[in-house]
Amino acid sequence: MSQTISFAALPLCFLPRFEHKSGVILMWAIYWRSVSAIVLVIIFLSYCHQQFSILDLAINFSHLPTLSWCLTALFFCAITVFQRKGLIYLLWGNRLAFNSSVWRDINFSTILFFIGLAILSKVIHATASIELWTKYKLYAQPAAIIIWPFLLGSYLQYRIKKIKQLVTR
Repeated sequence: MSQTISFAALPLCFLPRFEHKSGVILMWAIYWRSVSAIVLVIIFLSYCHQQFSILDLAINFSHLPTLSWCLTALFFCAITVFQRKGLIYLLWGNRLAFNSSVWRDINFSTILFFIGLAILSKVIHATASIELWTKYKLYAQPAAIIIWPFLLGSYLQYRIKKIKQLVTR
């Protein structure tokens, strides 16, 4: 009788460290860490709103997307005070074995992404029609949250290739 062991049953200490040979593995490793971090922050902010009504500070409902993205960026900044490599690193990022500057770049670009979402939301609300602003909130913001980790993984692949080229010269 043969036994098969699923990877879900193995403790994390038995999982191999990624050696950055496959760009696909790297992209998916960053993708799920980024999406997990974003989802955890949104859940945390929803909990804080439920307990403390922090989003009720907005005078106008049109400021809610801007306020929520600013709070998300602020939360990522707050985590950086305690862990310089950022929130995405805390989700088993040590298994990827990047140096500190790569993790800081990932964290900084994620913070800038949420600040950009906040600014873009405010600009679209101020300049576009209500229908366009509603479509932006409904379709563009979730699409940006899904696409952003892919772009982050692509950036990492580019940066690692650049570092390898500098090392081999």
